[in-house]
This record gives sequence, structure tokens and C-alpha cells, in this order.
Amino acid sequence: MINKNNTTQSTGIDTNTSRTTDKFINMAFTDENYEFIVSEASKLNAHFTNFINLAISSTSDNEIEDFIAKNPIRQCKSLASKRTGEHLKRIYFKLSTENFEKIRNAAEHTNSSKTVIVNVILEIYRQKQTQEQ
Repeated sequence: MINKNNTTQSTGIDTNTSRTTDKFINMAFTDENYEFIVSEASKLNAHFTNFINLAISSTSDNEIEDFIAKNPIRQCKSLASKRTGEHLKRIYFKLSTENFEKIRNAAEHTNSSKTVIVNVILEIYRQKQTQEQ
């Protein structure tokens, strides 16, 4: 039953469609980044989604550009390597709208895929964590 505030009385679920929508993504991660996500999320007692969003929001656009510029192999959409044999580990997670836009803009600006950008961000975050220790 829906009341005049557009919420269901029994569950309290918002049925208003004007809210900001987060993006769900099924993304492949390098073995190193996948293990990093698992270990850091468990250390923080957080879900993978929360940890990935934390890593993305704490990495600046300049850090992403600098990392990609220093990377000896330029990762772009047309040169994306297709790995044969064992598949990369995947995680289905939700990105906040701000983080999705940040990734999309960085991918367009650097001619990379969103997957490459998220893996780069996790590498940057891992390096920052190592330097702090």
C-alpha cells in the first residue's frame, strides 16, 4: 500500500523516481587488485562496494593522469589486451553517481576503459597505503 509520500507503508521503500541513481557495474580486476580489495575490505570490516568507492573518492584526477602518463605501456581502448586462458576475477558492485562520473571522465580523457581506470585507481590507492606504513 502506498501512502501520499510515495513510500510503501509496510516496508518504507521509496518509490519516488526522481532520486539520484547509483550505477551497478560488473568489473574485472587484476589478480593483485582483487586480492587487495578482499584484504583491505576485511581489515576495514567493510563490503567490497564501500571499499572500492572509498578508494575512488580518495584518488584525485591528477593522480590518475600522472600514473597513466608514467605507465610505460599506454592502456587505451583500442589496445586493450585480451587475456586468454584463466578469466580475471570479477566483482559486481554499486558506484555512487559522483564516482561513476569521475571514472567515466577519466576514461574519456585518457582514452582508456572504465575497467583500466578503476584498476589504476586501486593501484594508486595501494601505493599510498604502502607509503603511509
